[in-house]
Amino acid sequence: MKIAITGSSSGIGLAVKKELESDYEIVCLDIAEGFDIDDLTTVGCILDADVFINNAFSKTNTEAQRLLFESVYEEWKHTEKQIINVGSLSKYYSPEDTVKFPRYTNAKKALNEAHCAALVQKDRKVRLTQICPGYTDTAMIEEWDVPKLEVKVIALAIHYCIKMAAEGIEIADYTICKAKG
Repeated sequence: MKIAITGSSSGIGLAVKKELESDYEIVCLDIAEGFDIDDLTTVGCILDADVFINNAFSKTNTEAQRLLFESVYEEWKHTEKQIINVGSLSKYYSPEDTVKFPRYTNAKKALNEAHCAALVQKDRKVRLTQICPGYTDTAMIEEWDVPKLEVKVIALAIHYCIKMAAEGIEIADYTICKAKG
């Protein structure tokens, strides 16, 4: 099985790459390799994969992750492939809660809306999963004093969703947070 992933050079994406690379062929679509999710020609490098993990967030274009998902979805909607969107618990945040990272939060909310719209389309075959981690131990929030998930936990959750999809089970939305106590 071939898996394409964006944003695998650090954080959640790197943990996912490490978790999956012994079992699957991994195609890394990162800026370091010359790929930019702001450029939709990246879609052409995804289409021959079996699974697409839409992980990277663009700091310059808050629509990029959503547009990448929608483009791959249009190509794959009648196939039995899988798209995994890495969203965020911030999809539930109120506008007052988005003060620290408004671009990030708005991008993840837009991705969530696109995922939900695709999820209810009756004629699709592609399996859709959205992983929405809460606070995760990444560079973006390293200074925050909040309970944080280890990136390995998110990687294990993604691996589980891939295994379930291979068994014909679609995990449409998987929100995961560190318990506070």
